[in-house]
Amino acid sequence: KDNIKLFLPKDYENAEVSTMECQKLNRAYTGLMVRKEGEMLTPTINLNQLYEAYKAQPGVTMETVCRKIADIVIEAPIQVDLKAILNYEDVKDKLFIRVSSAEANKEVLENAPHQLKEDLAITYHVAVGKDQDGLSSMFIKNDLLEQYGISAEQLHEDAIKSSPHVMIPEVSSIREMLQETLQESSEMPTFFVVTNTERIDGAGVIFYPEFMDNMGELLGNDFFILPSSIHQMLILPDDGQVDAEMLRDMVKEV
Repeated sequence: KDNIKLFLPKDYENAEVSTMECQKLNRAYTGLMVRKEGEMLTPTINLNQLYEAYKAQPGVTMETVCRKIADIVIEAPIQVDLKAILNYEDVKDKLFIRVSSAEANKEVLENAPHQLKEDLAITYHVAVGKDQDGLSSMFIKNDLLEQYGISAEQLHEDAIKSSPHVMIPEVSSIREMLQETLQESSEMPTFFVVTNTERIDGAGVIFYPEFMDNMGELLGNDFFILPSSIHQMLILPDDGQVDAEMLRDMVKEV
């Protein structure tokens, strides 16, 4: 915080440098922000991540860390039309859902509209922009919901409707995915991977309208769902060869 300006161009000399504790889904970290005069938004740099690299890699010095931060600050000024984000009609078609552990995110969920499905929490997000570097998005918390002037039910309904267009569903067998990444064939049980075409935050796909019914029809069978990660779910047809207990043991073993 004290030295970062030494690594930034002259037009950052009056920039405000601050740190804050950030609570995001599935992670909490100390964030560093460098806000230039007149800038509304700025990236929040995850210091915990940089500290891990600093500890683990001998070549990473304090100077390396500061240079890395400076690169992010200079290259990634997120300039978004705030008026558009605060207008619900403008964001309605950019909403998508994320699914994560309700227990692990208990504190964050206290301040955000959400729905519980078993031990999973559905939360709501606005896709601010997509490019080759990935997706920038904004988590909708209670204060933003209030600004929108709509109910949590309305938000859920609209997000469920727009999610399949913003985060397009993708289903493939694990065998296909392994062949794609390893370029070799392998004998695997018939697990199906449910995600989206971005393969980021894809676990929410199973709650898309009619997805479960369509999956059942496709497989011609009931099925088990394993919440593999926030990015994907695993589906295994119930062909009588496995039971819930066996799958539970397998998950624990992994």
